[in-house]
Amino acid sequence: MDIVIGTHALGLGGSETYALTLAEQLTRLGHGVVLCAVGIGDGATAARERGVELVSLDAYDGRDCDAIVAQDAGMAFELARRHPRTPLLFVAHSEEFDRQLPPRLPSLVGAVVVLNDRVERRVRALELDVPVVRLRQPIDVTRFKPRSRPNRQPRRLLLFGNNLDGERLELVTEVGDHVGIEVLRVGAKGEPTARPEQAIDSSDIVMGYGRCVLEAMACGRSAYVYDHLGGDGWVTPGSYPSLERDGFGGRASGDVIDADRLLADLRRYEGTMGMVNRDLVIGSHRAEHHAQEIVALLRTLEPAGPSPTEALGELAWLVRAQWTARAQIEELEAHIRILDTRLDDERTATAEARAAHAAIKRTLRYRIGSALARPIDRLRRRGT
Repeated sequence: MDIVIGTHALGLGGSETYALTLAEQLTRLGHGVVLCAVGIGDGATAARERGVELVSLDAYDGRDCDAIVAQDAGMAFELARRHPRTPLLFVAHSEEFDRQLPPRLPSLVGAVVVLNDRVERRVRALELDVPVVRLRQPIDVTRFKPRSRPNRQPRRLLLFGNNLDGERLELVTEVGDHVGIEVLRVGAKGEPTARPEQAIDSSDIVMGYGRCVLEAMACGRSAYVYDHLGGDGWVTPGSYPSLERDGFGGRASGDVIDADRLLADLRRYEGTMGMVNRDLVIGSHRAEHHAQEIVALLRTLEPAGPSPTEALGELAWLVRAQWTARAQIEELEAHIRILDTRLDDERTATAEARAAHAAIKRTLRYRIGSALARPIDRLRRRGT
């Protein structure tokens, strides 16, 4: 089959990594695959290294294809406009962002794939009568594999992801300092990398959510679910089923991870956790098996129904505009947080300076000096 995979952006986030992984595995199966993105970012290097054909939406020639795989509404509209009647499979990654949910136009989407129960519940609640297929998050266990053994006592903790900051970040770093564990960061707010497996291999514990957790597990590392939405703690054979159903999103248990809980958990670290974690990933998350399931599903889809192509183009533009607006809002919010931090630092410095000045004025030396200086000050005033 000739398949085009559409994604809004090709950065290094979870959904982008999924699209890249799927494109690579489908190419290995001999299918003609084009990965098409509105914005081509840091994921471009990874695509070239893995032999994936990558084109920007502006340069996409709309060549004939047998199936479409889209993972945001904007690309679903755009590719459906360019390929009318072509079966379209939508992969839904988020319950939070409406632009990552499938379009509700009749006959546009043939089926929806979801990768956890949380998103599945959201999709099934939509006013959309199409098959919903629950698959598991795919991980390339050849690329993500153990290259060294973790230490028996943890020395390095890797924060792996794009979202953790503020008080939650301070909590992790402070607890890490307390127990003597170096805290490193990989991701948009740390050190972006197209080769996260190298950073994982240099750590003993990986903390994050979503695909990041599974990639760490595949590398034979202890994995701790915690990020901007909360946390569930260690991945273990006992906790894995509920954490997987939640997509390792930190909301499976309802637990609250505070400093005491995190401290106690880190002290329960065992170097053998990673070996078990890799077995869990190999048993349920192999990327090649996922690609086979996607091919089987694509072969069952009927041609898409007729849609007004002009309207699809306008809808695609509106969704892309929403992406752009949201990115600008997030950038402004980040800038405001930086300014708030600077303002707090300046207020603290001013208060400390005033306190220091008041303390100096209370010293005996200052009082004696002031008393000796008064006659001189009076003489100066008389001279003027």
